[in-house]
Amino acid sequence: MTDNQKQSIKEMRGIGNGYKKISQALDLPLGTVQSFCRRENITVAKPVVHDENHCRQCGKTLIQTDKVKRRKFCSDECRVKWWTEHPCSKNTDSKSCHTGVCENCGKTFTAYGKEPRKYCSHKCYAEARFGGGAL
Repeated sequence: MTDNQKQSIKEMRGIGNGYKKISQALDLPLGTVQSFCRRENITVAKPVVHDENHCRQCGKTLIQTDKVKRRKFCSDECRVKWWTEHPCSKNTDSKSCHTGVCENCGKTFTAYGKEPRKYCSHKCYAEARFGGGAL
């Protein structure tokens, strides 16, 4: 790979192009582009949009209709992904959201639900219950 190709990968990845598009444009194997980006820690910055006319997850422009509830997400996939990543964003003052310390690894975690959880993940639960790496 030449220095010009490396620079082109950095520029194209910086503006949001995917690995496949870059590999096709530069006539390079897909794996070469992927491994170069990982080695150089080249990532695509997520768009940060803070108005109600853009999807909370991906930033796409939303089409709002009068006399209909305002949309916050462009698709069900974005909605599910956003709520998975932000479970306590709806009402942080409620009793539904709490902070705990994992009994297995000692890590502090935030959980959503009625009863306090003892473990930060299923992996920690399995390690504590079955001893070491059952799953």
